[in-house]
Amino acid sequence: MNKWPILAAIAIAAFALTAAFSGTARAAANVEVESLDCARHPGQLDVITLTNAGDTSQDLAGWSLRSDPEASQQMSLTRAGSIDPGELVYVVAGYHAVELPEQDVFLWSNDEILRDSGDPPDYVKIYDAAGSLVGGMDCNGQPLPGAATPPPATPEPVEPTPAPQVEQQTQQPSDASQQTDETQTAQTSQT
Repeated sequence: MNKWPILAAIAIAAFALTAAFSGTARAAANVEVESLDCARHPGQLDVITLTNAGDTSQDLAGWSLRSDPEASQQMSLTRAGSIDPGELVYVVAGYHAVELPEQDVFLWSNDEILRDSGDPPDYVKIYDAAGSLVGGMDCNGQPLPGAATPPPATPEPVEPTPAPQVEQQTQQPSDASQQTDETQTAQTSQT
């Protein structure tokens, strides 16, 4: 009996079951402004803390921060590299600000970026590589209206692959072997 068709059917069925039950949630990064220190050291040191609240790393190439006025107060986040889930990245500005990339501290400017008082309060917005607003916070610690909230991770649909139909082949004796069996039976009965 030829076992290859049966083994192939078992292997394909096992693969189909593995694919059907291995559907995992699509992971998503969620980079956001976690905190904004505008008033502790006015003009001397402003600290912007970014975090990735998602479950995958996010490459920050092409991402940027903006403040008021947005035309002149922009910072590229490309040099920060990527941000892992739960990781913090600090952006500093002001007279005493210094860049320390090995400690995930990046310099925006040695000028004052964030006004420490005002109505409305100053803010920081974060934009992704496509130029879409993904988050922000004002100097009062309030999230900015209009900042997009990423959708929660959703399970990726997995369609089970049906196992191919394998015909069970039973070996039928050929006419020649049937005749040989009949001949041997006839010779045995003659003796």
